[in-house]
Amino acid sequence: MEPEVVEKPWGREIIIADESTYGAKILVVSSGECLSLQRHQQRDETWYVLKGTPRVTNGEKTVVLRAGDLVQIPRCQWHRLEGYRGEARVLEITNGYVDGDIERKEDKYGRQTPSQAEATA
Repeated sequence: MEPEVVEKPWGREIIIADESTYGAKILVVSSGECLSLQRHQQRDETWYVLKGTPRVTNGEKTVVLRAGDLVQIPRCQWHRLEGYRGEARVLEITNGYVDGDIERKEDKYGRQTPSQAEATA
């Protein structure tokens, strides 16, 4: 399978595996950009920093990481990834139900969770 590249407002993701109960992708976060402050009810995530110095919010803690660092994000934990100093590349491994399992608390690009979008339609 050829990796699928999906453009995002914060950069892009390179999808390596996309199954109903697990996934793997490389998140390429542009400098100064960030993912939503989000959480998932039905999946855990593991982030492994491949390149750059991203800033990661994981629950109440925000830290700056570098290549080789690893972060475990348990279900229901608010989290965010930012391109803090230049572009960041992070391998994301998801374990659990993947499709549609996202709740956004903050998003600088105006995106909503699926349930928020349905409520405003």
